[in-house]
Amino acid sequence: MRIDEGTLFAHALVGLNYARVSGLGTFPLLEVGDGLSETAFAVKFSGDADINVGDWGAFRMVQIDYIADHFADEWRWTYRAGIGFVFKFGY
Repeated sequence: MRIDEGTLFAHALVGLNYARVSGLGTFPLLEVGDGLSETAFAVKFSGDADINVGDWGAFRMVQIDYIADHFADEWRWTYRAGIGFVFKFGY
């Protein structure tokens, strides 16, 4: 939702995460060869609230992200929050 004073924004992303670890041959207790790799399902939901500072930028009051992925038959949930400044190019 966009108004003159600011913008509320929400989005969802669906995709894949890829993780690769190499150099495990130096650990004698791990019999995995030289490395591990895995691709997993991932989803991210995000919401933002911006206050406009002219036509060229905005102050991001809050950005909250919820990220879930499914590695090694186990779901992992990550939360993230931030603030910052947004530069606007074009409209």
